[in-house]
Amino acid sequence: MKNKTIDRLMLARRIRAAGRPIYIAEDDDEACGIPSDGLRVNQFGGVNESSVVAITKAGGIAVTIYLCITNYHLPHFAISAFGLELPWPNDSFWWLPDPLEIYGGSQCYKFGAKGFPEFERSEVLNHLADERRTYSPGRSVKGALLGFGLDSIPEQFRHGEMILAFVIICDQFSRKYRSPVQLWLDRSLTRSAVPRKHRGLFGRPDRGFGGAPLEKEDDETKI
Repeated sequence: MKNKTIDRLMLARRIRAAGRPIYIAEDDDEACGIPSDGLRVNQFGGVNESSVVAITKAGGIAVTIYLCITNYHLPHFAISAFGLELPWPNDSFWWLPDPLEIYGGSQCYKFGAKGFPEFERSEVLNHLADERRTYSPGRSVKGALLGFGLDSIPEQFRHGEMILAFVIICDQFSRKYRSPVQLWLDRSLTRSAVPRKHRGLFGRPDRGFGGAPLEKEDDETKI
């Protein structure tokens, strides 16, 4: 049986994402957030590259989200943390740790599951959650957010479906910015199927999801 609370919340968020300004208690009854015009968060890449992958039938997910985050006019903006809201309970969810801290000098992020690719550190956003690193107005960061969780995906969400989720960006003052994202649901690993193969965003064989290094908005200047 479907969870009516999850269905109601998901429907309300879909309506808001479509541009209709409606009140959502779960989203609006919070402390002050980052002004809506302070940041711009855009997805990039192919339709099925930002994804949530079911690892086993018993549970477990791998999440990859390609984002470009632009500071419009916030002075001395820093990212202190990332968060993720899925349309089902995801209490046991973590972002992959910085490989420099975990693997003693490695430059690759790893899910550690069979059949999953590695990601070059320069193509990942996870380690940019650092209050000491500030971005002036007009600066952007671009790459992949990588995370994993232990909660299983409810059966009502089917393979190949586009899932509406929300990425949370917290600044150094604990203010939050919530941005809707679309994730392709991949259940192929739980169906004993061969994982999909395609070329990466830069024309080379894909490690699975790819990504991009930090960059300045509208030009090739690095931060």
